[in-house]
Amino acid sequence: MKKLRLLYSITAVTSVVLCNGCVSSENSVPNDPIFLFEAPDNFLDGRQAGLREKITDTFWNAIEFHDNSSVLNIDKSEWKKQGLPVRCYRYLIRQTEEQNRNIGKIGISVSAEVLEEAKEEYFRSKENWKDSNLFCYGSGEGTDSSGFSISDKTYMDNLFRNYRTFVLHPEIELISWKYTGKISDRDSIRSYIQKNLEAPVFKIINTDNGNTNAPELIFMPMVHEFDSSQKHYMEDRLMSGLAGSVRTYNLEFEYQDMTYSYSIFFNGNGPVLKYNTFGGSF
Repeated sequence: MKKLRLLYSITAVTSVVLCNGCVSSENSVPNDPIFLFEAPDNFLDGRQAGLREKITDTFWNAIEFHDNSSVLNIDKSEWKKQGLPVRCYRYLIRQTEEQNRNIGKIGISVSAEVLEEAKEEYFRSKENWKDSNLFCYGSGEGTDSSGFSISDKTYMDNLFRNYRTFVLHPEIELISWKYTGKISDRDSIRSYIQKNLEAPVFKIINTDNGNTNAPELIFMPMVHEFDSSQKHYMEDRLMSGLAGSVRTYNLEFEYQDMTYSYSIFFNGNGPVLKYNTFGGSF
């Protein structure tokens, strides 16, 4: 596990690739986020998430260690045969070379065994992935001990408890939450969504990968912001998924000396996780 944490700095390309223009016309989707690898899973649609997974799997299958350096051992023609964007291939090559230069500069010693272990852990983590989240973890995943649906309050309390218990070196401070009320007016709901999309976005990474009984989470902030067309796309998709009245809770958190008011939506029996910066799976 600790070796894998080291590899986050070495193979950061797999989680923070700035894929501006990486998605070619044949792989594009409406308003495809340019930061394909930087955004959390719950901020991508199904096709985008699938493309990212395929590229990441291909990267880990192809990465090798030779002469004290990582090498992406796949040529462009094979990459294209798999239906993957060529621009992403070129970027991954450049990033791998850049990572090798950076490792040399700071004097980190990395062996082929460490890289192979990290590769194995990546694929093992996919097999052991439990698809939980901070709202549900440790609470019966949506039901209490009697099998009944848990309350909104329990979900919000879980968020605070799980964040404070399992997030390593937290940069965010969760301050408080309170019930705002039921909202059915579509314009009001949209205004809350728009405000949320202006707040910082974080990817949740579980560095434990199933090695222990408890998650070990890192909140990785998106360095770049979504542009206006991407925000509009996400806004419309979330609006279409919220039916009837929406129960809304105001969450206050502090990040980099700024305090944010963030809306947590409940529709039906649980929180809406889509486009929710605290709703990522791990």
